[in-house]
Amino acid sequence: MADTVKVTIHLEETNETVTMEVAKGANLLEECKKRHIEMEWGCMNAECGQCSVKILKGEEHLNDPTEEEIDFLLFRIDDGHRLGCQVECNGDLEVDHPARD
Repeated sequence: MADTVKVTIHLEETNETVTMEVAKGANLLEECKKRHIEMEWGCMNAECGQCSVKILKGEEHLNDPTEEEIDFLLFRIDDGHRLGCQVECNGDLEVDHPARD
């Protein structure tokens, strides 16, 4: 079993795609912050939604959503949306981080 996983992030705001290797179980937003990747964020605790991402591949590798995340995202969680601050990368993952207004 691999100790690292590959995470690909499509950043709509800057029209960039970034791929990074992270430790298995690492927090998606924390890893982006460490690498100065331009993922918007505000609160780090599932209250603002700025770090919302759409899971394109690898949803089966994610941790279960927290109660706070479910409450915030409501029906969008069933459409593959998650909050980067709540996502643990337990396997290869591809996400889209949409541009904000």
